Amino acid sequence: MAKRDRWGKAIICTGIGIIIVLMFILWNYQWKIDQEMVIPQAEIQPEITEGTIEGYEEESDLIAYMIYQIENKNLDYALRGCAIEELSRYFSMTYYIQYTEQYPDLSLIPPSDYGSPAYEAITVSRLSNDYALQLENMFQMLGEYGHLDLWDITENVPENPDGMYYIRRSEICEILGARSIREMLVVVNTDKGPVCMEWTLVRYKRFWKLLLFNPLDQYKDEKLNLVNKEIEPMPSLTVNMTEEDVLPSNYYYINDCSEEEPEHLLRRFLYYLQRQDVWSALTYYSLYEQNPAADMAYFQRQSQAALEVQNVLYRILLPGEEKQAWYLRDLKHRAEDFVEEISTAQMIYVDYYGFEVIEDRGNSMSCRVGCGYNREFRWINFEIVYKNGWKIERIGI
Repeated sequence: MAKRDRWGKAIICTGIGIIIVLMFILWNYQWKIDQEMVIPQAEIQPEITEGTIEGYEEESDLIAYMIYQIENKNLDYALRGCAIEELSRYFSMTYYIQYTEQYPDLSLIPPSDYGSPAYEAITVSRLSNDYALQLENMFQMLGEYGHLDLWDITENVPENPDGMYYIRRSEICEILGARSIREMLVVVNTDKGPVCMEWTLVRYKRFWKLLLFNPLDQYKDEKLNLVNKEIEPMPSLTVNMTEEDVLPSNYYYINDCSEEEPEHLLRRFLYYLQRQDVWSALTYYSLYEQNPAADMAYFQRQSQAALEVQNVLYRILLPGEEKQAWYLRDLKHRAEDFVEEISTAQMIYVDYYGFEVIEDRGNSMSCRVGCGYNREFRWINFEIVYKNGWKIERIGI
């Protein structure tokens, strides 16, 4: 009798195992079918000039490069000296939460802790616009001063730095994922006399990049400080940088795609997000009025689209209010778990529940799609327009 019971239990366990294996095979098959429905669309446009150097190992060379590009108002080349890709790959939200104990809302770039290609694309899109805005301000402010002649560069260190100064620097480096960080005092002679600026540089691996056009304690300031100085004339600073130097491109232009059916558009958009392919998802946004160009209009539209996509991912992946409140009670010690919770690797488990039209206006439409994740259902609202095919104008949550 006992032997028969053992055989019965073994048969049941074997049957359950076979069912689980079959379910996994069916799920994997459906996943592959879904992936074959979409073809990645994102490409770097061929008009972008290739870099002639990898980077600068000396701070003075990077600063000389930036001064030269600012004087010539070359937004394309100047952006390449900013820490755009580096922050997208190395910024640690875990350390940020642990050190600041602040809840990361949408004003903060998304985490790179788990190597998410989706969050990396969002950060590049957002920072391209942020740095472009600052550079446009620099073009305008320094443009009034005429020719720029680099006179002097020194590290700006307190006269008697205490231990907390170095601890804070170490913590900032951990958050940014950088090897080192330095605040630099830059003196430039102009047609109107010497001007002093305080820039913050960061080093990733061998090369320096510009983090801020301000000192660290003014990182939230949108205003860029230029200080006129009474300084005795000095010779131009000798650097290794040459006017022919071009750093590698660190921002992207993306294709302009559309679909003939609204539901097909949104299904493909969500499939791209499931693949963590934000660049291809953004191809369905209405970003271009004319041909792509390195101008503020493009960067602003791309940044806003990326922010909306980040909002969608957070809305899908963030836990319910009860668990969010649990994280908030002890953010410092639960930071790692929180960041893991919003990892985009979980997007493969998101289910699509259908498409609904809210208002059809002919060449524009308000609609929504239903998504399910972790036993929670969410509606995502879209505004779409017809421009030689349907495109996304805006995502509203």
